Amino acid sequence: MRRSERLITVWACMAGFCLWLPAVGLPMVALPLQPMDLLVLAGIPLIALNWRRLCLRLGTVVMTFVASVCLSFFVAGGEMLVFMHALALALPFMLLIGIAMRLPNARKCFLQGFLIGAGCSVALFYAQLVVGAETLDFRTNTAFSLPPQYRRGFAFFPEVSTFATHSIIALAVCLCLLLHPRTNLRHRRVLVALSASLTVALLLSRSTSFLVVAPLLCALAAGQARKLDSRTLLWLVLITGLAAVLLTVFFNAFYAERLETAAASRSAAMRLASVLGGLSTLWRGEVFGVGLGENHEILRRAY
Repeated sequence: MRRSERLITVWACMAGFCLWLPAVGLPMVALPLQPMDLLVLAGIPLIALNWRRLCLRLGTVVMTFVASVCLSFFVAGGEMLVFMHALALALPFMLLIGIAMRLPNARKCFLQGFLIGAGCSVALFYAQLVVGAETLDFRTNTAFSLPPQYRRGFAFFPEVSTFATHSIIALAVCLCLLLHPRTNLRHRRVLVALSASLTVALLLSRSTSFLVVAPLLCALAAGQARKLDSRTLLWLVLITGLAAVLLTVFFNAFYAERLETAAASRSAAMRLASVLGGLSTLWRGEVFGVGLGENHEILRRAY
């Protein structure tokens, strides 16, 4: 393996892990940056070393992203800091991930880093439930709103919903690997343990995302893992039955409190209002949005 490939492999492993640390701010840095931001800046020279691995499909995605950001900023306005973040951090991240996904070892290490991060995040989630989130609150990134949300776990995420969303993605990845015929027995045991831990954590999180997103994403993951033969269909039926039991437990044991206090309906209403507020810009002919970083404008439309 060439040195440049080894470096991108190491970068991919660290990137997979850092995806679980968005609410951790970098100390002694004036800007509200997270570890992933520093990792992207450190990886920019790797883009020059591996530029031959950039493909046409990745270029299409990158050009669409740049065009969208530039049109929004120069037509609708917005914050210069957000514009620079998109070009200096988000854009290199896309290029680095695109390069890493074209290298088998880098793909493998990215997945390993992501699953290790999931395990650490779930362990902290459980610790916050047992010891108390106020004691184990390591969130320092002021770029996010950091509500208390005590009596609930959130690991290294700004709040519970973002932790639940990432956990659902990790659960779908585990399911895909479990159903894949090339996964060996030792890895299957680890994946089963991680899947069980993620499922219980999602139940205890009492997040609405578990009800809405998890079934669809896990079904798509199962379809990607292997061809739908009779044996796979049988497994899907068993998994669906187990999921139905878990969702029943979720409703009866974990979600009842949120329903009684109207927290669930309030959470759903706020999300629906945010979605409709974003779509309202298209209905009003504001094709280029309200400006980069102008989230208060969407909030006003949501109201």
